[in-house]
Amino acid sequence: MAKARHFALVGALLAATGCSPVDRLAPNLPESAPRLAGTSTEGFRRPDCPALSFEVAVDRSEVTDVLRVAGRAGPEQPPFGLWVEGSIDADRTVQVEVRSDRTPFQQARLYQLWRGARAADGTMTLREPQPSCGREVVLAARKS
Repeated sequence: MAKARHFALVGALLAATGCSPVDRLAPNLPESAPRLAGTSTEGFRRPDCPALSFEVAVDRSEVTDVLRVAGRAGPEQPPFGLWVEGSIDADRTVQVEVRSDRTPFQQARLYQLWRGARAADGTMTLREPQPSCGREVVLAARKS
C-alpha cells in the first residue's frame, strides 16, 4: 500500500512539472505498424531551415478507419525534438503536422505543415509549402 502511494506521488509530481515517464514523441501506433524514414533537403532560408530526419509509422485506426502517420523529426540522428502527426486520405494524399514538444528549438520552425502523396509501394513524398522553408522528403521503409 505504501509503495502504491509512493508511485502515485512520484507520478503526480512528474505530471505537475510537465515531465512524463512516457516518451510523448514516440508514435502511438502498434509495434507492427510499418516504419518509414528519410532526410529532407535543406530549405532555401539558411540556417533557419536545416535538413530534418524523419522516422514515422503508418497504421489504420480501428476507430475511424483512417490511415494515421505518427513519429519524430529533428535535425539530428536519431530524430528528436519534433513530433509528426497526420493522415493519409483514400486518394493517397498525405498531410502531416510537424511541431515542437514544448522545448525551445533554435534550428527549425516550431510548426510546419507538410503535404504530399503516398506511392503504391508505400513510400511518401512530402513537401513543405513556400513561403515556409520549401523542404522536401521521401519517406521509405526503414532499414532495420
